[in-house]
Amino acid sequence: MGVSWSQYPGLRGKRAMAALAGLIDFVVAAAVIGMSLAAGFLKQESGARILLSLPLPWAEMEAA
Repeated sequence: MGVSWSQYPGLRGKRAMAALAGLIDFVVAAAVIGMSLAAGFLKQESGARILLSLPLPWAEMEAA
């Protein structure tokens, strides 16, 4: 699949913009999925207890 970029000077920028738009879409979708999973996890009482029992690294750093 040898495509010479010199044949299509405008294609390189469009391809970069399409890749950037795809990356942004992926990041937004991942953030939405992560937030919905976190909200569902926190709704459960056991999930909140597990989350609160996790060791917090910043609390250990302040104590040191």
